[in-house]
Amino acid sequence: LESSFVDQLPIEAKLNLEPPEPPADEKEPKPKIKARVNIYTSFEQVLQEFLPLDEVSFDPFSPEEYRGPRTKTTRPHAQLPQVFKILKDKFKKELQWNTLLTKVIDNTLCLAWQDNNIVLALTNIHTVDTTETFRDKVRRRPTKTSTSAWQARAPFGNQPTKELAIPVVIDDYNHYIGGVDIANQFKAEYETHRTTFRTW
Repeated sequence: LESSFVDQLPIEAKLNLEPPEPPADEKEPKPKIKARVNIYTSFEQVLQEFLPLDEVSFDPFSPEEYRGPRTKTTRPHAQLPQVFKILKDKFKKELQWNTLLTKVIDNTLCLAWQDNNIVLALTNIHTVDTTETFRDKVRRRPTKTSTSAWQARAPFGNQPTKELAIPVVIDDYNHYIGGVDIANQFKAEYETHRTTFRTW
């Protein structure tokens, strides 16, 4: 699915999709952070927590000593398929709602899903190649002022709520997260606002 989409991209978007190879003598940095929503910066940090699928836990705020399968959101970084970053930066307004793009790296499923915005996630307990990839859920129509409102509101028509099929990985994440984005919560305490100009 990803390859077919890449073939449709303009030539400039096809260039440098793969990250450059690091120098042979460059040492890999040791992970310094634990699992939290949206703060993975490399697959090494993810894989250190991924073990055989003998237990299942979706809790993104589990104690440090716990290790097990995970489903996590992430942000663009060097080891995430670069086409995902291109999608998020340049083509997010062109994708229809519920578009799902995936790629497997090191036994980890990387995915980009178009909701109100493009959601990037990593999981090692879900697949997208079965009839159970999607699940019907009753969803509320986003407001007109929400991000990418025209995309997210289109499936609803004039209905305030509607049963729609969404990826199981997304539904499980939403159901089991059970908390807030701690990284964003901490960052908000130190956020600064600067005067900017839209035109010069």
